[in-house]
Amino acid sequence: MRALQTWLESRHLEVVVLEIFDPKTDKLIGRWDIDVVYTTGSGDGGFWTDTEQIKYHVRKAGLAPSEAKYRLLLQNKPGRPDVDGWGPAEYRSTEGFVRHSLGSTIEHNGLGGSAAYWRRS
Repeated sequence: MRALQTWLESRHLEVVVLEIFDPKTDKLIGRWDIDVVYTTGSGDGGFWTDTEQIKYHVRKAGLAPSEAKYRLLLQNKPGRPDVDGWGPAEYRSTEGFVRHSLGSTIEHNGLGGSAAYWRRS
């Protein structure tokens, strides 16, 4: 949470990625991306998430196996401040997968997010 907060406040955070993978083969099972969009909006600072849209697409994509492992990756713009415990990492290959955009699913005063998921083609 410290990394998310730091990089959102500094506006360095670009993408939040959740990888779901098979720990035996280290191969990707599925992936969820949230592209972060910074705006200059004004308002009451309210926050909303289209949870029904996300739930629908999670069900549509199918449940990940219970033995799957999960990894959170945060992609930043160059020059981001360092946060202890976070460093460079490589994404697992998405070869054989297709990306499906869900559009805007998260909104906060001056901050938005567009979600997408990857499934086998």
